[in-house]
Amino acid sequence: MLDLLAAANGNISNYTSYGGVWLFIIVWICYARRKKPIGGWLLYYIFMLYMGLAINIIMIIPIARFYLPGYLETNEYFLFLIMTLPQYISILMLIFLSFSMIIEAKRDWKVIKLVRLFLSINIASSLVNLIIGLARNVGFDYQTTLAAIQFSIWLAYFYLSTRVRSVFKDKNWPLTLQ
Repeated sequence: MLDLLAAANGNISNYTSYGGVWLFIIVWICYARRKKPIGGWLLYYIFMLYMGLAINIIMIIPIARFYLPGYLETNEYFLFLIMTLPQYISILMLIFLSFSMIIEAKRDWKVIKLVRLFLSINIASSLVNLIIGLARNVGFDYQTTLAAIQFSIWLAYFYLSTRVRSVFKDKNWPLTLQ
């Protein structure tokens, strides 16, 4: 969607080059902090979460009028809320939880359980959106599918990661890596 915004302003080449620079900086920071408790993929997750929030804020501005009661018919309004609010609420909760992940005194295994819950809600909401879209003959939504895949990968990470378990549950990071 940022490509569309850049294209509207005639700045595709500038956007693409800056996007690559920002991605390189983020990856470099995550790599440089890989031996810290919040580093590597965990830090990358937090960066991507904040970037997702910024993109969602940009994306909600053009459709904000749809959230006003009376703009859509009652059935359409209810369907619109079902398709959008769970994802926005879960992303906001993930942002809130990420602050608990960053602050050392607040790190707890309960936070990770909540992160898993809200990632699962986001995945389920994406799947519901896909089903509703297909049932209404809107077509296949690639963006929603990619979001579901991305959140599924992060959910698997939070279940399988040694770092997450060591930092939040066992509290024995840094591990002696060989």
